[in-house]
Amino acid sequence: MKKERREKNAGYMTVEAVFVFCSILIILFAIIYSFFLLYQNVVLLNAATVGAQEAAYRIASSQTEDLDVTDIVDNELKKGLFKASDTTKEVQLYGVLQPTVKVTLKYKINFPLRHLAEMIAGNEVLTYTVSSTARVCDRPDYIRKVNLIKEAGTRLTSTISDFVWGTVGGLLKK
Repeated sequence: MKKERREKNAGYMTVEAVFVFCSILIILFAIIYSFFLLYQNVVLLNAATVGAQEAAYRIASSQTEDLDVTDIVDNELKKGLFKASDTTKEVQLYGVLQPTVKVTLKYKINFPLRHLAEMIAGNEVLTYTVSSTARVCDRPDYIRKVNLIKEAGTRLTSTISDFVWGTVGGLLKK
């Protein structure tokens, strides 16, 4: 009786093992790929930070607005898993009193299984956008600007005060 039952259901364990093994294998590859993406995100953030710091240093040391740090950013991006040439780089300088450099990096990642990615995420392309800022630390120039603003404020308030008191005093004399 047992032998007949075994022969009748002989392949069910093989079929179930194939489904379970394939599921575990797909989940394992998805986890490994997500760790690759996480590592690439860390590399992008590091490259943006190094690029912003280098641009801020160049501006502070030479007093020129040399914002071309693509060679340094590309050198940092070579540590990653994907091509550095596929990364969009943008460097901005903003701020008057305390200038700040902002480096923004964008990287588009095409998923290996595009139809599956569209089902899960709604899009087959994932875009990483990372930005980092660094302040330009030129102390003498910063102090000069602060003193200039204080001096302009003092002169403006004294001029307004003289005008107001002169007008009020003239009206009181009449």
